[in-house]
Amino acid sequence: MTSIMRSEILSQPTAVAQTISHTRSLAPQIRELVLRNQVSNVIFFARGTSDNVAMYGFYLFANHCGISATSGHPSLATAYRAHVSLKNTLAIGISQSGRTEEIVESLRWAKAAGAVTIGLTNTPDSPIFAATDITVLTQAGEERAVPATKTFTCAMVALAVIAEAISPDSFSYGVIDELPKQIEQTFLQEPVISEIAQTLIDQETAVITGRGYSVAIASEIALKLQESCYLVSLGLSAADLQHGPKAIVDHRLPVLAFLAGPTSPVNNTVVELVSKLKDVAAAVIAIGPSNCGLASDQQIVIPDTIESLMPILMAPPAQLMVEATAIAKGLNPDLPRGLTKVTQT
Repeated sequence: MTSIMRSEILSQPTAVAQTISHTRSLAPQIRELVLRNQVSNVIFFARGTSDNVAMYGFYLFANHCGISATSGHPSLATAYRAHVSLKNTLAIGISQSGRTEEIVESLRWAKAAGAVTIGLTNTPDSPIFAATDITVLTQAGEERAVPATKTFTCAMVALAVIAEAISPDSFSYGVIDELPKQIEQTFLQEPVISEIAQTLIDQETAVITGRGYSVAIASEIALKLQESCYLVSLGLSAADLQHGPKAIVDHRLPVLAFLAGPTSPVNNTVVELVSKLKDVAAAVIAIGPSNCGLASDQQIVIPDTIESLMPILMAPPAQLMVEATAIAKGLNPDLPRGLTKVTQT
């Protein structure tokens, strides 16, 4: 079976290149908006996969731009209608469809509270455009499979370019532009991805972990394994895993670890924890550069880059792993039971 999900994953080098180009065309407007309003805080509004993009943004804006970022929790706007001041705040709403009502309403609420707003979507002419000062349209094209893959990756790329626009000197010259070619290189890992799918075929539960920037991709792949493979997956920071949940790991449960390599200040803590779990887990699977430092049972090797861009390179091969596992289990990854492309909450 050839799935739509697989074809959409493999289209990402082109989609990412086009997203970089389009978002950069908005860089002067984004920088002017942030400087003119003396932005010192970022608040994200998102749900589901988009919330994992926002989690990536927390680390990105704090480390690259020196701006603290947090989750806005849409219910504060839509249910509680909290009265707060958001002066000097940039509110970023992420909705692949651009028509998730609570995200659009949260952006209107944030603007009324004094924030400036940026929307991030993959759908032209969607309601989010009217609710924001600037809207960034990712260039993933129509996504037909229900599980988000290329839109997730392109949204992270757009956030990286937004961070570059706000703080141009924080990225090494050309490092973002290398991403499309590097993503293509990750597809060479398909033989080991197929082997990992066979490892996961009979599993019913899994723990997926990382730390720092890679927490976002750990949470996202846990979500994808739940959606597409009906595998009960726990996506956690390695630090949170250490605080109790590691007790569930035994011979029936595999551990997937996302590692950024030796230049990351948190890499060793993930390696140390997962190395201890290796003695009791069903299998330990690593996703990261060749020098990540973990003696795993299986590893998907990704090209080396700066830590803040690692999740973008981790996403496509990890998505292929999910798709291959679903196919191996005899499931249709394009249309998980009970799910639709747009969810209203």
